[in-house]
Amino acid sequence: MTTLAPLLLSVALAQDTWPAGATLDEAACVQVTDEGLNSLGAVVPGLVPGEIPIDETGDYLEEWGCYWYGYNLSGAWVKLTFKSVDITPDYGQLGMLAVFDVQINDPWDTFELWTSLLCIEDTCDGYVNPFQVDVTTTIAMEVVEDADGIRTLDATVGEMVADYTLTESDINLENCGIGGIEDVLNFFGLSLYTLILDAMAPELEKQLDDMRPDLETAIEDAFNELVINEQLDLSDVLIDLKLQPHDLTITPDGVDLQMEGSMAAVEVAECIAAWDPGTSPRTDSPIPGIDRLPAGTDFGLLASDDFANQAMYGLWQGGLLCYELTSADQELINTSLLGLLAGDAFEGITEDGAPLVIATRPREAPLAVMDGEHDIDIEVEDLGLDLYAEVDDRMARVLGLGLSTNVGIDLGFDSTTGELAIELDLAPEEMEAVITANEISSATDEELQATLSGAFESVLETFIGPMLGGNLAFALPSVDGLGLTSFEVEATGQQQDWLAVLAELGVVTYGADSEGCGSSEGCSSGCAASEAPGRVLWLLGLPLALVGIRRRS
Repeated sequence: MTTLAPLLLSVALAQDTWPAGATLDEAACVQVTDEGLNSLGAVVPGLVPGEIPIDETGDYLEEWGCYWYGYNLSGAWVKLTFKSVDITPDYGQLGMLAVFDVQINDPWDTFELWTSLLCIEDTCDGYVNPFQVDVTTTIAMEVVEDADGIRTLDATVGEMVADYTLTESDINLENCGIGGIEDVLNFFGLSLYTLILDAMAPELEKQLDDMRPDLETAIEDAFNELVINEQLDLSDVLIDLKLQPHDLTITPDGVDLQMEGSMAAVEVAECIAAWDPGTSPRTDSPIPGIDRLPAGTDFGLLASDDFANQAMYGLWQGGLLCYELTSADQELINTSLLGLLAGDAFEGITEDGAPLVIATRPREAPLAVMDGEHDIDIEVEDLGLDLYAEVDDRMARVLGLGLSTNVGIDLGFDSTTGELAIELDLAPEEMEAVITANEISSATDEELQATLSGAFESVLETFIGPMLGGNLAFALPSVDGLGLTSFEVEATGQQQDWLAVLAELGVVTYGADSEGCGSSEGCSSGCAASEAPGRVLWLLGLPLALVGIRRRS
């Protein structure tokens, strides 16, 4: 038993953490409900071609120097007008019913029908009244992987089956002897009306079939917008970020796309190496089912606390929280701070108003909490602050502080502009500081702590507070004119440890040709208003809160 205990303990500990850079199979999840799938159908009108010409068609039999029999249809065209689409999820695939109005010419632009029987010729001008066509098909989706291990979503649209009813009364023919023409064609086993339909049907079916690859691409783009495999440079900290599909399930509730991901520092920062445990927290909380999305939700984007905390750990491990503040960053940072923090404990030891250096010593990675007071709360524990000043002609650590705080993050969305605002709550009153090093002053730690406790909040507000405030914002993308029209955030899951971004989808005007995009191809994929990558929607505030602190330093 003595031999077995350490082994059992090591297994238990391993289950509570993720190794640095590990791929999390359940990092995030994209859930699209039945209502959301119909919203995705808003891309269909953009796939419908405009006016489609019908190739000239005909046949004839020439005898005795004239046309014993003949017909020719020319100048005909077809136009499809989108009316509605209904995408219905089932087990393993989606069913789609798209309704169109079809028009064949019009009274102002008619086709020409020429006929001949026994060398007697006649010509009609014609058009067909608009009629409804119901198009049904199926949509299958699967996760595919290329030779480099990159996974994406692949959509396959089945055969487009068109169903419509057209009668003789829908076909309008003018300026000819209709009865005689019909008699001519009947003599040869044909009909005027079937001739027109037979000429139109292949072109209609071809155009519907041509829509299939465009529809497949639109569906794939809508989901693959969140696929990421790149290296980020966040304030000189290099981070490898991967997010890609892992598994896909389609049920009558909708589409559930499970995403795998990892976020890791390219290298461990020198300032972190001494405290790096090599792991991030692990909870193994299951993905909340799509049936738990609130009624009326089109789209749910869920991120696990494991992935969020792996992100926090990777940013911390890469040294994002390691920095120094000097008078070059903020004129008020000088030894006057010592007087405010510690009273007269350093009087005579340092020169008043002399340069001061504040260096961070982040001993623990921050933790993301999904069910706090804010949309996301970042708990920072044991963030060391060492203060250095000139003593006896050398820079020496005069005071060491241990800092604990909570960074609140709230997300706001403007449906008109598509701008997502990240509001940071870094209230000084939430910060707690304790004395961790007192190597020069003759005052005791208890005496310094008493002074510090009464002054720390006002010192932060006066000297450092302006550097910790402010918000970040960037524009969300749209795909083929489809984007978010509403946006809410809440905690979900059995342990309330999943972050759920709940949204409605619809046709939007933002994300195209915005000023300042700097692209000759426009901005169909969105234009960032900050350095944050627009595709990392669900990761928004987690690293950016801490990045914001450092940028303002």
